[in-house]
Amino acid sequence: MRFQRKVRSIHILFKERGFTLVEMIVAMFIFGVLATGMTTLMGVLIQNNEFAQDITVATTWAENKMEEFENIPFESITSGWNWDLPIAGFWRVWEVRDNIPQAGLKQITVMVIWFDSKYQFHTVSLLTLKST
Repeated sequence: MRFQRKVRSIHILFKERGFTLVEMIVAMFIFGVLATGMTTLMGVLIQNNEFAQDITVATTWAENKMEEFENIPFESITSGWNWDLPIAGFWRVWEVRDNIPQAGLKQITVMVIWFDSKYQFHTVSLLTLKST
């Protein structure tokens, strides 16, 4: 009887639950794969967010110039450019073409140009017509 009790208590000790070495290695492998995927995804998301911000800035500056043309008399509107934008790396150019598509109209094209962090060239162009 005494022997059975000892065997039973030893058996209880070995019955305790826990993670095996194989389970821990598998769990670490799965965590590593997920962490690598998340890191890659975060890089792509940051890059896309930066590009979206650049497009927003460029569009805002192009719209700003278009609004300026609304307040300028028809005869005073001429082609030009602006290198002094408050945000570094953006340039604004505008072209004014007389009598296009018909007499008495001016076709105004405003283009904002910039290079992203990978030195790729991007543009946003807006086009409008103004009459006398």
